[in-house]
Amino acid sequence: MKKSIMAVILISAIGMLAFGGTVLAKNTYNIDDLKNLQDFLLARETPDLRGKDYDLNGDDRWDVFDLCLMKREFINQQSNKIEFGDQIRDDFIVDNVLHSDSQGDIHFSSYIPKSYDGSEPYALFITLPGWEGLYFQGVGANLVEGFPFEAKKYNDKMIIISTQLNDWGETSANMAIEITEYFLSHYNIDKSRVYLHGFSGGGETGSIVMGKAPELFSAYLMTSSKWDGNLNILADSRTPVYMAIGEDDSYYGSNYMKNAYNELYELYTEQGLSDSEINDILVLDVKSDEYKVNYTVDIPAYSLGEMLVVKTGSDSVRLYFAVNYAKFDENYKALSGGNVYCVDDKQGATSGELKTIYEPDKDHVQSCMNTIHVDEKGTLYYINDSRSIFAIGKKAASITPSTSNATTTVVNETKVKPVTKTVKSTRSVKLTWKKSAKGYVIYAKAGKGKYKKVTTVGKKTSKTIKVNKDSSYKFKVKPYKLTKKNKKKYFKAYAAKAKFGSKTVKVTFKNVTGYASYKVQMKAGKAAYKTVKTTTKGGTITYTKKKAKVGTTYKFRLKGINKVNGKTVYVTIK
Repeated sequence: MKKSIMAVILISAIGMLAFGGTVLAKNTYNIDDLKNLQDFLLARETPDLRGKDYDLNGDDRWDVFDLCLMKREFINQQSNKIEFGDQIRDDFIVDNVLHSDSQGDIHFSSYIPKSYDGSEPYALFITLPGWEGLYFQGVGANLVEGFPFEAKKYNDKMIIISTQLNDWGETSANMAIEITEYFLSHYNIDKSRVYLHGFSGGGETGSIVMGKAPELFSAYLMTSSKWDGNLNILADSRTPVYMAIGEDDSYYGSNYMKNAYNELYELYTEQGLSDSEINDILVLDVKSDEYKVNYTVDIPAYSLGEMLVVKTGSDSVRLYFAVNYAKFDENYKALSGGNVYCVDDKQGATSGELKTIYEPDKDHVQSCMNTIHVDEKGTLYYINDSRSIFAIGKKAASITPSTSNATTTVVNETKVKPVTKTVKSTRSVKLTWKKSAKGYVIYAKAGKGKYKKVTTVGKKTSKTIKVNKDSSYKFKVKPYKLTKKNKKKYFKAYAAKAKFGSKTVKVTFKNVTGYASYKVQMKAGKAAYKTVKTTTKGGTITYTKKKAKVGTTYKFRLKGINKVNGKTVYVTIK
């Protein structure tokens, strides 16, 4: 009966909207207002709504008519603020414009999952690109970077905004704050899952944002950049920050980020936080300089699209790319540009040569920032700014694409230095505990030692960890909840139940190709190597030794096997 009555009311309200009923709305409404009024009408719990102007039709009561009018007003307000683009690229709407009264036009690309209907809160991910993704680089240049697309893989209920801002400083920082606040007020966003990311120059912008309005975000990911923002304001908010950079980053180096990390760490120490508490909200991830530059090849200008890597042999590849480059006459008409280039490389090479694969004719020359693609026949496809799609097949036809079988070149084992993997055996332990909090910190104690932090988990009641000693262990968890300021409040720790699993050691070899079969060999301590697994499948090869001695170091190596002139040839590989 109630459903029938509600249906009649809704039909009536829709009819009123369709035929021009009286609308008295003069206020600005956001997603919270819509949710509050809807919950009120459904007799759900709401915050204090006294003083709210929700009587939009002026009949001195709140009803479904007011809700319908509020929804229409809300939609009108959004349409006046955002002008959505008409291009779609991998589910992203390209070149949207937020018309801001204070910041001017803010250009961005957006991904809003098809499942989003406003009925439940979604996460929000804001990513700020580097110099190559700024608006003056061209519409959609921000999507050359892979961060927006990578973010889609982590949460299917998350709105993703990739900005195209104007600089690396205050202007873009204010724009980033503005667009974040807009989506927080106009979409149903879970305010505990609002994430900011900045890459390169965008990382500098993001650091300024975190020095202005850190309370807007649940966490900040900063990659390959340096810190320009106010660390004192960030420290007061205690918003988690993850910094990642290469030891010898080609533009910034790693010292800028290390200095910011150390300064922020000191500020947290002065606040009285322990090392474990600081490590929960501040991480510095400096990638090693294990990979060294073997040689360089000069190219005409910036290459802004992703390179196409084609395998031409077991130890050789060809790299295809285009560059953002053009020569212009006095009338700014393009005279050259949009070329496709390649470089051949093989294991052990100490030099390389730039080759021109294709040069457009005079009617199609222009700058290019597009990624090159290849089909199964070796035809290359790309786009430049001449508004043309190019299919290049003549010169590429002799190149074996990565999707087909490549020619295998066998190297004699005696000429290859053996590469081993060293793994220390562990034992798995499944921990369980009672559920009562937002998250938990897990501690472990071996024998008569002291409790040490193992990891932090969210709303779970179990966690499998690994221990690396043959010892008696005890475990406990410390529950916590998040305050309104997104700070962790800890409660008394209590014991966790532990179920010990088998004693194992596992090794993994990734991206293995080019051989007919493979042998995994193992040795424990000073013993000789022995074959423990043979397989014909490449890709990722794993081996797990059960009943291993916990704490013992095991060494592994992988051998590739091919037939050459009827003889078996082994090659030790990673």
